[in-house]
Amino acid sequence: MSSLARSGFSLGLAAWIALACGTPPAPSPPAQPDLAASLVALGEQAFEAGDLASADGRFQRALRADPGSVRARIGLGRVALLRDDLAGAGARFASALDREPGSVPARLGLASVARRSGRFAVARAHLERVLADDLWCAVAHAELAELSGLAPRTPAADLDEALRRAREHPYDLAAGFAAGAALAAAGRSADASRQLVSILWLADLDPQAARAAWALLVRLDPAWSGRRAVRVDSFADESIRGHPGWRFRLRLAWLAVSKALDPLLGVRFLPATLQGFASREASASLDAIDAAFRAQATHVSKEGVLAAFTERAPLRGGGAQRLGQAEFLGRRLVVRLETEPGPSRVLLHEVLHLYGGVHVADDVESLMNPSGGAFIVDPLNASIARELRGRRFHGGLERDVLAVIDLPATTLAYENALRVNFALRRAGLAEAVETATTDRVAARRAAARVRELDPHLGDVARFVSLLLWRGERPSAAAFLLETAARLYGPRTTRGREAAEEAERIWQQGVASDGSGR
Repeated sequence: MSSLARSGFSLGLAAWIALACGTPPAPSPPAQPDLAASLVALGEQAFEAGDLASADGRFQRALRADPGSVRARIGLGRVALLRDDLAGAGARFASALDREPGSVPARLGLASVARRSGRFAVARAHLERVLADDLWCAVAHAELAELSGLAPRTPAADLDEALRRAREHPYDLAAGFAAGAALAAAGRSADASRQLVSILWLADLDPQAARAAWALLVRLDPAWSGRRAVRVDSFADESIRGHPGWRFRLRLAWLAVSKALDPLLGVRFLPATLQGFASREASASLDAIDAAFRAQATHVSKEGVLAAFTERAPLRGGGAQRLGQAEFLGRRLVVRLETEPGPSRVLLHEVLHLYGGVHVADDVESLMNPSGGAFIVDPLNASIARELRGRRFHGGLERDVLAVIDLPATTLAYENALRVNFALRRAGLAEAVETATTDRVAARRAAARVRELDPHLGDVARFVSLLLWRGERPSAAAFLLETAARLYGPRTTRGREAAEEAERIWQQGVASDGSGR
């Protein structure tokens, strides 16, 4: 017998003895999920850098460390897809989906494989399934929009055909409006309203169809006659535009704001344009990014909100860590957009500043707590927003705000908010004094936090002083201007201006202030 035969016989006999005697097979090495996660992170980093060989090796090692790793399988699928290995990519994505049926990346991968294989119906089914589970998946919207395209421009023969076109071409606003109009003509007003509302968040794709949809919606549904449409021009820097589906990401961000704030503001924010700007030459501070945005966005609409978005990480230390900033009662804002899909708390917070929202203390559950995580609006800010919900966006305080508000009601809403804010500051200072008896260092730190400059609250105090002046309460207006000067800082330009305004009021005399305040 040959050596090969003897070897095979020996191996076979050993296996038979092991089975017969019940000897267990050698155990598989235990999974190392932490090691696998680290290797996957390194693989994804290599993949983003375009180093497919390193990415492939790291994903393979991750899968050996943890055979159940879904992320490693998805990573290997992405590498295979870029190498035009559609069969290998499909197998990897399918195995990931088997292990995690709700995996969006796996299903998106399968959609890409199906599309590149010419199986467009399968690709569409995957994308629709993703969006059924996650409305906020911008990439799925972008791919489905490209896949579904535009409907025929010939008039639909009947209602059924109009509805079919709207279903088959969900990002074609002309088809969506035609379906809504056909439903309205058939007497199905509720269905027509739902259809028309469903296309508003895509307004920039077909402004004419969006305007027609809004006009018809207002006529059909009394609830919409009280709402206002606010134009939004959005600008994204390179960190945002480097991601696929970035336009849909911004459209979805404004859709989320509209839905979240609708009960309070009765406003629908409609995207008008989606443009780019460069911030790579600026530092990562919001002031620097805002300056780059303003320098480049010189030809902008004179109406509506102007919003700049970045995904650049904040710098360390002080105000550089801010996630967003907005003009108080103005029309400009800058936001670091969260990477996670879904409503952006930062954007919601800054939009409320455009409607006069005021910061609240750190221990208050509110969207206006910059350090918090709540998505609710505290009662004081809700009162302010209800008074300011009718404000306009043309760039002037007089025309946009003062001409449309109820002066006494708005003044009262702000006085209540400032009263609570100042009371909390005084309470903090009192606590610091009490702490001084046992811990002077901690007391000094607490007192510094209470006395620190607050330009935002200075803006609020200055605006309320204007309301008080118009309400013929000059002494109260002068007091708030002096408070604003301290909040700005006496050596700042705004601080000096507020102090000078207060002095002018005092010099004019306040004897005519019948309130005595």
